[in-house]
Amino acid sequence: MTTSTSSSRTAALGLVAGAILLAVVAAFAIFLPKAHGSEIELPETLPGGLERVVQPEDSEFDESEIEGSAADALAELYDADATVGDYATADRSAQVTVTVLDVPAGPFLPTGPVPDPETYGYARGATELVTVGDAICSLNYAQPVPSGQPVDEDEQPAGAFCQLGSGERTFLASGSGVAPDAIVDILESLAD
Repeated sequence: MTTSTSSSRTAALGLVAGAILLAVVAAFAIFLPKAHGSEIELPETLPGGLERVVQPEDSEFDESEIEGSAADALAELYDADATVGDYATADRSAQVTVTVLDVPAGPFLPTGPVPDPETYGYARGATELVTVGDAICSLNYAQPVPSGQPVDEDEQPAGAFCQLGSGERTFLASGSGVAPDAIVDILESLAD
């Protein structure tokens, strides 16, 4: 065998080995499920005395099954890891549902655009879209305040839904009996 034949075979074997390696890499890219990073875990307690909700043994509902079902639906919808957790104080006077998605935060319009309440004759509408720290919150009040009436700036909304983006992750929380700034504190504690 000559040197040129040996070099030709070596080159041919290198091309074949390279093609096989390329095929293996392509197969992994195509056939393996999309990896979304590590599983998202939520703590058992949140600031403000909120504890993870656990249904009593005699309940017809399984809280972890409900949370898991919601997280699975979001994971499928967004093609990303997701988790959901329900929290409440011992007396249930404050409740918060936390959702975390492994996607960057996008526009946040939970009830659609919120027009200036004055266009409807109100000093404050039943819904406000505001920034609280680095988060965006939708605040829902029991009723709007008519024009000409004083707006009680200390009045807490009946409910709030807030979104905070941090890197490639979106943190959301909705709650009642919890001030919007406390909801944002919860989101920030999870984002850290």
